[in-house]
Formats: sequence, structure tokens, C-alpha cells
Amino acid sequence: MTTPIGIVLIISVLVFSVEFLILQSVSDIFRRSLAFHLARSSWDLIDALLLTFLVAPFLYILVRTMRSREAHAQKILSESERRYRSVVDQTVVGVSMIQDARFVYANQALADLLGFTTTKELLGVEIMALVADRDRDFMSKIGRQRAEGLAEQLHYNCALMRTDGMVVELEVNSVVTLQEDVPTTIAVLRDITASLRAEEAAARHLVQQEAAFMSAVQIATNLSELRDPYTQGHASRVGQIAAAIGAELGFDEKRQQGLLVAGNLHDIGKIAIPLDVLCTLDKLTEQEWELIRRHPQTGHDVLTGISLPWPVADVALQHHERMDGSGYPHGLSAESIILEARIVMVADVVESMSHSRPYRPGMGITRALAEIERGSGTVYDSIVAAACLKMFREHGYAISA
Repeated sequence: MTTPIGIVLIISVLVFSVEFLILQSVSDIFRRSLAFHLARSSWDLIDALLLTFLVAPFLYILVRTMRSREAHAQKILSESERRYRSVVDQTVVGVSMIQDARFVYANQALADLLGFTTTKELLGVEIMALVADRDRDFMSKIGRQRAEGLAEQLHYNCALMRTDGMVVELEVNSVVTLQEDVPTTIAVLRDITASLRAEEAAARHLVQQEAAFMSAVQIATNLSELRDPYTQGHASRVGQIAAAIGAELGFDEKRQQGLLVAGNLHDIGKIAIPLDVLCTLDKLTEQEWELIRRHPQTGHDVLTGISLPWPVADVALQHHERMDGSGYPHGLSAESIILEARIVMVADVVESMSHSRPYRPGMGITRALAEIERGSGTVYDSIVAAACLKMFREHGYAISA
């Protein structure tokens, strides 16, 4: 694209050429009309003066026009910069420019954020002098990356120290540019202290709620087991084994917690079984067996009205079902049994066989695992069974006392 100076030169050459041709014609006529003759050098001087006189006004007009346009453009640019600086100075987020790790510009919002009275107090201050101890290594790493040209644009959180010693948490968006050939970091800093404190408080509240909930689950488990001293600790151990199998299967922590809760509450329906039936050493009658078979449905009815993020009620209902349909209370099979129930099913069998009952002594973990291996793919889900066997045999899992 042609520059303004180039345009002036082009027009000047065109004007000069046209006027030179006109002048030559006029000069020839003028010379012939004179009664006397001048030397060639004198005519050359006259021609030059005439040409200069004719060209000068055009050049003057062009130069004035170009200067006027340049001045107008400079005025617009200056006004734009003034408005931009005014906006930056008055914005509620901190804005800074950093050269050689020191502030060369800061708006009033940043000064207020860091406890300075005026922006001038920040000029020349080294950024690392304001970084909180916990983030010094992190910020030093960012500085090295920038020095090596590896981080032109970054978004991160960091903590800076105010002049009153308080820590302010900041969200930083920064970019590196060149200002008069000097690498300059332009950073926008937003105060997120309040939001972080709120998140931390919410997280603590959630932990407290979860702890309270698990305490309630344990209380419910203990109350149900108080009626049967022979099975004390059974539900808790089933929950632990089920959660461990879930971890072996790749469940996340939240889903593992669901298995822990479901295992603890899977037998809560036994509260409806008479104590003499639970603790009898005699062979159960058909009516007594019917009471035993009814406890999964009772447990489901107790739990179904409680709003939980896991299918705990369905686990209580299905933990005595079997993959081949031979279980109770509804004879469910295969995919109609939810995965969590298939896991608690296996955990329940392993724990029950490993520990003593009123009617028999404990058989030990070896026989319990042999039963899971025997029934894998028939009465027990083959994937769940494989995870359980691997957990005990290869990873050394042990049932807690």
C-alpha cells in the first residue's frame, strides 16, 4: 500500500512534469518575443524560479493536507488511549503491566486489592515480594517459563500478600507482549477469596453431613445386630468387602461408598424376625423359613422411603437372589438383578461362611472362596466372582475382625 509520503512524491512528480512542459512552451514563446537575448544560464535560472513558483503552492497544499490528516489520526489515537486508560483505571478488577518481574503499571483496583493507597506505590515493586509463601515455588516456575519463552499466555490462581499481612486469593489471566521491544506481562487479576472461602465451607459442611449420615447408618446397623449377638459385625464387614470388590471393579469413591452403605443395611429387614427364630439351634420349620425369606422385602420396605443417591433399598431386596433364579424372595435372575446387589450377594456369602453362626462353626476364608469359585457364572456373577477371588488371593485382602 502506498504511504502518504509516496503519494506526495508521485503527485509532485506529475505536477512538476506537467508544469515543466507548460513552462517550456511559454518560455520559448516569451524568448522569441524579447528584443534582446539573455545567456542560457540566465534563462535556466529564470525557468527554475518560475517552476519553483508554480510547483510550491501545490506542494504546500499537499503537505498541509497530509499533516492535518496525521494530526487528526494522532488525536483520535490519543483520545482512544485516554478512554482505554480511563476504563482500565476505573475497572473493578486489577490490571497490571510487569517488566523484568516488576510493576510498571497498576490500576487503582489492584492497588486497593493489595492494600496500597495509590498506584504509584506499586510501581517498581517486585512481584515475588508480594507472593504468599505457599505459591513462591509455583510463581518462580512461571517466571522461568516466561523467561524461556514457553508461556506466553497463562490462566492460574495464586495468593498475594496485602500490605496489612492478609492473604488475598486471585485468579490471574496474563499474556506476554512487546512494549517498545521490551517483553511485558499484562495481567488481569480477580479477587476470588470470598468464593474460595465459600467453597471450602461448603466442602467442610458436606464432609460433616457425610460423617453424620455414616454415623446414622452405623447406628441403624448396630441396632439391628443387637438382636442377634451371633452376627454382630456381619453387616459392617459385608459393607467393607462389597466396597473393596467395587474398587477392584474400578468403581469411583462415591459408588464404593454406596456399596459400603448398602452392605451395612442389607440385613436391616431382620428386625422383623422374632429373636427366638434368629437364635434357634433347632431346624427351622417351614413357617420360620418363610419369616427368614421375608426379611429382604421388609428391608426394602424400610429403606425405600429414604432418599439416597444409591440403590440401597434394591440391594436389600435382591441380595439373596441368585443369577440362575434359585434365590429369594422373587426368584430374580441374571440382568434383572442390579450389579450392586450381585456384589453384596458375593460379599454376604464370603463373610457368612467365614464366621460362626448359632447352628454351625465358621468355615474359614478358603472354603468361602471355594464356594464363590464353584458358583461363578451360575449362582454368582462371573465378573464379580473373579474380582472377589483376585482381591483375596492376589492382593491379600483380609476381612476385618
